[in-house]
Amino acid sequence: MITASGRPIRARIDRAAFRHNLNWVAQRCHPARPLAVIKADAYGHGLVELSREAMGYELAVATTEEAAELVHAVCHGRIWVLEGPFSVECLTLTQRHPIVWVVHSLWQIDLLCALPNKAGLQVCLKVDSGMHRLGLSPEQLGQALVLLREAAPAIEVVCVMTHFANSDLPEDASVARQIAVFDGALERAAAADLPQSLSNSGAVLSYAAAWRHWVRPGIILYGAAPDSRSDMRVLGLQAVMTLESRVMSLRWIEAGESVGYGSRWTAQTRTLIAVVAGGYADGYPRHAQDGTPALVNGQRVPLAGRVSMDMLTLDVTRIAEQVQIGDVVELWGPNLSVDEVARHSNTIGYQLLTAVSPRVPRVYI
Repeated sequence: MITASGRPIRARIDRAAFRHNLNWVAQRCHPARPLAVIKADAYGHGLVELSREAMGYELAVATTEEAAELVHAVCHGRIWVLEGPFSVECLTLTQRHPIVWVVHSLWQIDLLCALPNKAGLQVCLKVDSGMHRLGLSPEQLGQALVLLREAAPAIEVVCVMTHFANSDLPEDASVARQIAVFDGALERAAAADLPQSLSNSGAVLSYAAAWRHWVRPGIILYGAAPDSRSDMRVLGLQAVMTLESRVMSLRWIEAGESVGYGSRWTAQTRTLIAVVAGGYADGYPRHAQDGTPALVNGQRVPLAGRVSMDMLTLDVTRIAEQVQIGDVVELWGPNLSVDEVARHSNTIGYQLLTAVSPRVPRVYI
């Protein structure tokens, strides 16, 4: 039954599943080392909490603010900042904690050179090998290395990085082209002996030639797929988040009656509708289609009607004899992949996990 402690929706975060997935990547890609990507609040799972489950691994975040939060929480591992510095003030964080600043533009090298105290500064140079988002051009890599050697010899270049556009697609020809561009840039810059990082989650799964020295698993650490089509459970990866709630209302409606805003769904026969505490303000996708699955007491039932801000409605007629107020509803988790819900909502698992709102309590197990 629903307890008196409050609204029943919650996100259960399985610490052991996260550790399992991280160790799975380490074993798969050995001797390459994983950077545990925990940006965006660890994909909605809790930045500081999951950083503590990655002891022994280095961490990767997107922003200086995320790195500062980890430093404030007394994080022990080295932190890679994937967007790099935006100001000289950002770089002073290095004086408090080991940071690797990913440098994607020549203007960031100017920032590095302008810092009065360069002691302890470590950088990773990012090369644009074909995604055309961030990164030094292949021709600029050698220029960046010369600038650092001449203007800031105290700064250590610990890695050269690139990012794939299509590694979530197995056997995609563009991945091989990007690898060739990246390797060519290293050769022309006389930098082939530097450690390299190419692989995001898709490449960890599908492109062993790109593992090199460091891999950067993100979405697969949370048990979801980079392409939203694969079933990560087949590979042995485990869902870290279970988004669950409970049935808060049951009512029979007659054939021809509709449910929810816009009267999108209409009963064809007499139907039992379960109302569940959880809606798009909690992070459940508003664009979920009729028929999107949920589990009530472990039994699969379809969404019926448009998702509201605070509630959603399920057709539980098939299990009418077994369902009652307070029954547990798994919206996604170990028994119902977030990727399957995403497919029914014309989106990806990344968005669903990172969209779970702050009003949903995280319960760590």
